Amino acid sequence: MGSDSFEYTEEAFLRGQQRVLEQTATGAPLSTVLDAIVRLIETQSSEMLCSILVLDASKQVVRHGAAPSLPAA
Repeated sequence: MGSDSFEYTEEAFLRGQQRVLEQTATGAPLSTVLDAIVRLIETQSSEMLCSILVLDASKQVVRHGAAPSLPAA
């Protein structure tokens, strides 16, 4: 777990970040982009389970955005 491990993790994160940016630039569906973001963040720690909530300002409610590793409600 020396600096090689950190560099690999950093490199993998940067590749994942690039994929998210490409999805955004090519007009991928929001659900696909949000799912990719959550999966990218979750790769940073095996103990993390993440989700994204989206604010619907017109109705003043929070909606599901992405949570690929969490059980369905």
